[in-house]
Amino acid sequence: MISDLSAVRKGIVANLSAVFPFQVSPYMLSNPTPPALYVVPNGIDFDASMQRGYDRLYFLVRLVVANNLDVPSQSALDDMCSPVGATSVKTALESDVSLGGAVSYARVAKVSAPHLLVTPGSPDALAVDFTVDVVG
Repeated sequence: MISDLSAVRKGIVANLSAVFPFQVSPYMLSNPTPPALYVVPNGIDFDASMQRGYDRLYFLVRLVVANNLDVPSQSALDDMCSPVGATSVKTALESDVSLGGAVSYARVAKVSAPHLLVTPGSPDALAVDFTVDVVG
């Protein structure tokens, strides 16, 4: 059973920070500077087994990159969205599936298509959302 959502967020960030040298935040960023990664809660299924056996949590890990159409930027995004590799967000997130002992198991279930992220007062950016399925 998961009792500390903050510990789950910190576990996700610890896994990502070990690989990515840019801004990685356990909380949503109002004005991220690309590249950046941050954690967004995406719902909880309580009582996935009877009588408080376990809960299932969902998080989005949003990856924000510069919105330009040059090949190196798109290639870097491809590498980070890949299911495997040294710069794969999925591989980094799943490097410790217990998230530092905070959960029983965590996995990256999917990644969204790139979408435009509009932030007032800042240049538009591209973002993708990784869906993380967490079992407590």
